[in-house]
This record gives sequence, C-alpha cells and structure tokens, in this order.
Amino acid sequence: MKKVILVVFLFILSSLTACTSKIDTSIKPGNEGFVLGDGDIGVLLAHGLSSSPHEVKELSEYLAAKNITVYSIRLAGHGTSIEDLATKKWEDWYFDYKNVYLSLKSMKKKVFVGGMSLGGVLALKLAEDENTDGIFALSPALILDDKRSNYAWVFKYFSKYSLRTIPKDLILYNYDKFSIASVAELVELSSIVIKDLSLIDEPILIMQYRNDTRVNPESSQLVNDKVSSDKKELVLLNGTGHVFLLDDGKEGYFEQIYQFIKANT
Repeated sequence: MKKVILVVFLFILSSLTACTSKIDTSIKPGNEGFVLGDGDIGVLLAHGLSSSPHEVKELSEYLAAKNITVYSIRLAGHGTSIEDLATKKWEDWYFDYKNVYLSLKSMKKKVFVGGMSLGGVLALKLAEDENTDGIFALSPALILDDKRSNYAWVFKYFSKYSLRTIPKDLILYNYDKFSIASVAELVELSSIVIKDLSLIDEPILIMQYRNDTRVNPESSQLVNDKVSSDKKELVLLNGTGHVFLLDDGKEGYFEQIYQFIKANT
C-alpha cells in the first residue's frame, strides 16, 4: 500500500513539473527501419535502447548477401527525439516487433528473430509467445550492469535523463542520453521475460562480450541455463564493450550468426 501511495505522489509531482513543449516525432535521416534481401528465409532484427536500426545495418547487409530477407525494425520512440522515447512503454516496442514477425511469417518459409540488447530481450519475449524457427539474442539486456537501473521506476520522477558517451561517427544514429523512464520499461520487460524463459524450446544462439560494460554477462548465462531448447549455444566473446556488431572482428560475429541460421534451415 505504501508503494502505491508513493507512486501516486510521484506521478502527481511529475505531472506538475512536466515540460509542455511539443515533442519531436519526426524520423531523422539514416534512422529508418529497412528491408534487405529477397530470400525464402526471413530474419527480424531489432536494435538496442536509445539506438536505431543503423546499429544492425552491417549485419543485415551481410545476411542479405547470403540470400536471407532481413527486416530491421525501428522501435517506437527511436530515431526521433529522446523526449519521444520517454513517452513509450515496453508494450509499444513489443507490439511493433510482433506485428512485423507475423507479417514475415505469412510470407517466408522460416523466420528467425534476433536483436541487440533491448532487441535481444524482445526476441526472447516473442519466442516465449510464438513458435519461431530460431532466436539469436545478442547481449540480451536482462540484467543491467548498473544496479541503479532497478530503481529507475522511482528515479524517473526526479530525473528524466542520464548522459551517455557516443562516438562522433554514431551520434546521428544514437541518443546521447538514456531516458530514465525507458530504462524502467526495459527493466520491467526483462523481469517478465526472465520468468518464462523455460517456455523457449527453439534453437537459440546467445552472444555477448565477457566484459560487457552495460549488460551483466549473467544475462546470457541465465538465458542459456533456463531455456528448454535442445539446440542452444552460448558464445562469450573476448572483448570489452557492448555493441560488438560495430567493433573489430564483427565480420566473424556475422558469420557465426549466419552459420546458426544455416544450420537450422
């Protein structure tokens, strides 16, 4: 009861101090979702929190060159403005992701689902709800490295954003902040997904840096331990960072993902 009263009080406080300026929802050039390839095998890809489809573009191009149709989705609130992202719920991201999957499923012989970070969590959620042909979860953000994220549901009423460092060549495709409200949504989604991991029995590939600077590597180990899949592979990469799809050696990671798809088609 005390928690409910606290949430109501904080909601009222947030409403009184909310910014009334118009939110920019226009999609910035280079941040659009896209479709590549025209093969019988489909792949649905999603990017991470505060990022955009550009994050998975090179992987998409690699797979498309292997005669795979890749649909890289722009998740709601991304590629527009951080203020827009702050208004979105995890259900908005999942709604878009699932609808694209259902569309691909009606057109393709087989459909694999995957994603980076938040995208990996969405892929796991979909596999819990639908009978996919396979999943590749890339640095799935089930357990964030920053323990403060567990209290984002409270912090969001006192601070809207936290700064993040973005390389200059990626600033056009990523927000230079995290929305605290969006982090709270990710944490809520992750808690739901963790409870039902045993429902996943499809082939699954899990990849993550051993020294991930944003998502605790326990996330990948948890997925590997809890899923019911007969075919599962956990690949802990030697390296430091988070989005390994953009780092040195990425072509080797692309090939591992392609070989996983090939082995299960």
